[in-house]
Amino acid sequence: MQNYSRRKFLLNGLVPLAGSVLAGGLVIACTKQKQDPCSDLTGLSEEDKTVRTELEYVAQSPYPEKVCDNCAVWIKPEEGKPCGGCEIMEGPVHPKGYCNSWIAIES
Repeated sequence: MQNYSRRKFLLNGLVPLAGSVLAGGLVIACTKQKQDPCSDLTGLSEEDKTVRTELEYVAQSPYPEKVCDNCAVWIKPEEGKPCGGCEIMEGPVHPKGYCNSWIAIES
């Protein structure tokens, strides 16, 4: 039978526990960091949310040349804010987003 000291017992139990807590905190921090700042739909009606779905709005455009901030119906964000808006749907819109109603800006 091994003779464990209190110190050895604490080190063997607490070090792995501390590592698990630290790793969990890093995962949470990374997840928050990648979250779309324009995803908060608080205050929108179900109808407004449905319109966004029907327009197939996404926060990251699959078409590099077609993004919200170069669309004719884009509403620029207020100074210092990351999200703009749209003339055809309610709620925050990511500048690099896209929907199926994207319209080229006429020169």
